[in-house]
Amino acid sequence: MIDNESLYFVEVDGVARLLALDVNVAEESGKTRLTYFDTNRDRTFNGKVIEENPSGFTFVSEHKQTHHFRLATASEFDRDWRIGGIEGSAPNFNTDDELHAWYRKIFLGL
Repeated sequence: MIDNESLYFVEVDGVARLLALDVNVAEESGKTRLTYFDTNRDRTFNGKVIEENPSGFTFVSEHKQTHHFRLATASEFDRDWRIGGIEGSAPNFNTDDELHAWYRKIFLGL
């Protein structure tokens, strides 16, 4: 299940690594539309979800670009994102929920 209140790590075709908030997949005008906020801007793509599991999902856009979404964890954030993966600084997080809540508060004002 795609959770729009969670923070996701996103890899796009092995080219880009992003953090995604406010993730939503919906049917609009007969098309599947993916929207999310990547901490800099809103992104929108038409395509389809080709795989979904409890820890994330894979979306392929109309332009054949593959987006792999994984629920963000505090341990992976510390290991792979904290140094060089984000702009600015973030506090230490004891739980995944703390990580998700901080990003929602800072970037979405929630």
